[in-house]
Amino acid sequence: MLLTSTDHIFDELESHQVSLQTMQGSSAAGSFLDEVLKWQKRLQTLEAVLTLWLEVQEKWIQLEEVDLFSFNIRPYHIALSTHFESIQFNSKLNLCMNNLYLIKFCVNQ
Repeated sequence: MLLTSTDHIFDELESHQVSLQTMQGSSAAGSFLDEVLKWQKRLQTLEAVLTLWLEVQEKWIQLEEVDLFSFNIRPYHIALSTHFESIQFNSKLNLCMNNLYLIKFCVNQ
């Protein structure tokens, strides 16, 4: 399962970041400023992880298109082809997406 149509996610992240910046600038933020700063960091981390995830996903798709398994290329890149076959990227994506601990890790950084 690949991540697609992530524009709405980035839009929501941006909207929440703007809201937190507005709260931070408010004179009433004093009592909960630490919490606002913590949430800003969480949203920044989520945005960075999602951006990196999409970059890795794009690189993987490009590698799949090269077709390292073809009989024309495999003899020249045996180690790379074998390694590529063993990774099973899509199953790793699904595992990460369904792993609540990974999400908690990203949020708690």
